[in-house]
Amino acid sequence: MSSTKGLVITVTHRLIERGILDLDAPVCKYWPEFAQNGKEHITLKMILNHTSGCSAWPLEANIGIPDMNDWNRMIRALERMAPFWDPGTEVLYAAWTFGFLIGEIIRRATGKTVGTIFHEEIAQPLGLNLWIGLREEKEPRVIPWMPKTLPKLAPGAAVESLEATAMDVDWSNPLIASYLPFDESVLHTFLNSREAHAVEIPSVNRIGDARSLAKLYAHIIGEVEGKTPLLKPDTLKRAIASSIDGIPAAGPLRGVLPPGSLQFGLGF
Repeated sequence: MSSTKGLVITVTHRLIERGILDLDAPVCKYWPEFAQNGKEHITLKMILNHTSGCSAWPLEANIGIPDMNDWNRMIRALERMAPFWDPGTEVLYAAWTFGFLIGEIIRRATGKTVGTIFHEEIAQPLGLNLWIGLREEKEPRVIPWMPKTLPKLAPGAAVESLEATAMDVDWSNPLIASYLPFDESVLHTFLNSREAHAVEIPSVNRIGDARSLAKLYAHIIGEVEGKTPLLKPDTLKRAIASSIDGIPAAGPLRGVLPPGSLQFGLGF
């Protein structure tokens, strides 16, 4: 699922190295329609380090799991939304919106989807069985995704603690809703469908094998089989270094974690 983001982040930093993308440029430089409702000063860096304020779609957008295959709908909703906090001042992991935000920036800057660039420039040359947007001829190789089964608590276990926590939670907050499991049957059915495999959902629908994922990261951090690393040493150092020291957590974690408890690099 979220291992997809590593593929997207790698493509992003390669484009930064080439000067196609600029960390400090406002997103609207590449995607003019994004500059609505207080988002005109959000930078690529803020998207990468999860401080943009766009960590979820607003409730009024009425986004559900089956909508994830409609790229245009996801993008229009991101364009219309207002950030949940003053961009750059708080941080919260953008579990679902991250891939659409970065994916659209890349599409606007290059004319290609992030999945296409990853396939052409990384997966195919390195012989990796990794895709964002699976080709139909590869579908028979896919093993169905199995929902996780959580152990059941003993009757009454931790009830008081759970009830106390629940009393302080604003369940209508989309930043909280984005961290809750979607309806398990809907999520399971969707992620196992050919439709979900074929489209690009750059936050979650990477398909591939563990060996290829490990090989990708080996190629990121150093020379493998005589091939130059995918990222320059300075690029990698900058990408993994914390870029949000002292910034407080937003949404459901606001006031719970001390400032600086959450640490993100530039994507990683």
